[in-house]
Amino acid sequence: MILPHVASRYLDQAQPGGAFHGLEPVSPETVAKVASEHRNISVGYLAFIAQIGIGSCETLNIYLPHPVEDLVDHQSYKLYRTRSHLSLFPRRPVERFPLGAVCIADCGASWRYCFGPNLGTQIYTFDLADGVLAPTHASFEMLIDEGLPSAQLASS
Repeated sequence: MILPHVASRYLDQAQPGGAFHGLEPVSPETVAKVASEHRNISVGYLAFIAQIGIGSCETLNIYLPHPVEDLVDHQSYKLYRTRSHLSLFPRRPVERFPLGAVCIADCGASWRYCFGPNLGTQIYTFDLADGVLAPTHASFEMLIDEGLPSAQLASS
């Protein structure tokens, strides 16, 4: 699989002292496996994990895709469904997961950044509290740019 080069602003941030320093690029075999398992996944995401990597950086935890349905075992998901939480916040959480959506990043809060059920380029946020999948970014690159220092974005 031939992937485009990621933007130089990302490569610059992968250097020591940069926002992405410490992320670990994944192997070409892993990228190929992700691409084959998720046929319509963003090429920008694939290029990023291949050339910059996955792991924890200043603003995001970036990881290999996993189904949104796996979050049913997440501690926060369970907490939002406890009797005590629902007595304080009586809204009824949605109990249906958007089948086909895959999580690819989070910022440590109670939501996950995902590609939607049809994958493609748009990023959605899945809220563990209410189970809603909502569009947030037009692309993976826009999600990443949001976490970069503004001076770095202005120079690219």
